[in-house]
Amino acid sequence: MEKLKELPIFTQWIAFLEWLLPVTEGFPKRVRFTFSDRINHLALDLVEDLIEARYSSEKRKILRRANLRLEKFFVVSGMERSGFPETIINAMNTR
Repeated sequence: MEKLKELPIFTQWIAFLEWLLPVTEGFPKRVRFTFSDRINHLALDLVEDLIEARYSSEKRKILRRANLRLEKFFVVSGMERSGFPETIINAMNTR
């Protein structure tokens, strides 16, 4: 597990999750158990994909799946319209 922490994509995604999970927890009740759960599941599934890719001989296949999951995350969360990197960097800097 120590080597996973050295991978930049893994450490950055974990840092993003530390910001994301409390944010989605604060969503209104009417969307918390549908919309926010979907966002959280996609984000957490991406962590699993990164771990699996690290140890698999079929990295390309798994990373393709991770990329598709990331694309879905952008669409569901609305971040594809707001400029993902800038949005996240700004939000994380305000913690």
